[in-house]
Amino acid sequence: MLLANNNGYYGEYLHDGKTDFVDLYPDVYVGRLACSNIREVKTVVNKIINYETLPEKEWFNRIILCGGDTFPGNDLMEGEYMNQLVAENMSEFKIVKLWASSGNLNAKNIFNEINKGAGFIHFSGHGSLIGWATHPYNSDEWIGFNILHTLLLFNGYKLPIIFLDACSTAHLDIYLINIKGIITKTIPCFAWTFIKNPRGGAIATIGSTRVAYTLLTEGGAGYLGLHFFLAYKNNATPAEMLVQAQNDYLNNLWKDGFTIEEFILLGDPSLRIGGYYE
Repeated sequence: MLLANNNGYYGEYLHDGKTDFVDLYPDVYVGRLACSNIREVKTVVNKIINYETLPEKEWFNRIILCGGDTFPGNDLMEGEYMNQLVAENMSEFKIVKLWASSGNLNAKNIFNEINKGAGFIHFSGHGSLIGWATHPYNSDEWIGFNILHTLLLFNGYKLPIIFLDACSTAHLDIYLINIKGIITKTIPCFAWTFIKNPRGGAIATIGSTRVAYTLLTEGGAGYLGLHFFLAYKNNATPAEMLVQAQNDYLNNLWKDGFTIEEFILLGDPSLRIGGYYE
């Protein structure tokens, strides 16, 4: 790896006006368990062990698709469009569509469907440090799901893998500052709150650490998310799926360091998807 500015930070993309020269192809499988205390470590390890070893997995064959009108003013319902492409390539799963156009996209329905259990969830829309949201058709109204909802989920070990096609949902370095400018407390990002929930939530999430962009199937978060699901196969791991999506991007589009570097996996990269008794 060559450094553009010799400042000791590696893999920088447009930092202080400079970009390091990296090929962007993954060399190792990486995931992060962003635990902040021993209690969270115990929670996450327990969830991983039970997810992989519990024999009953009828709930796994469901995929929940959440989308609406990401960019009002266009004729296309972008989030639903990307959801549909995922559905077409995950046809072996029972498809659960929570769509703005169907009138069933709301926090209550998302909450209830996750609590039933699912193998995967695809959120396509807008994101922030504390939640995900989208719009009804050509409307400024927001429909969303946030950390207050994720922390109340009670789906037990019926845990999905979630791809968040949105901005900033895996923004790990969030902190509060008091009036004297002193950091007082870090807070968990939206993607991590799914995993740290001891009563349910998710087993792994893929989200963006900062603002993302999408060209739908032509690039950005939309392309990466779709190709994450295209990479699914039996006995896969979430890291293998993400790396395949990144390689597809680099091989078929361009060396988009912005997208490739900011989407990260929270969870065990070696997790056996569906468990050993699928």
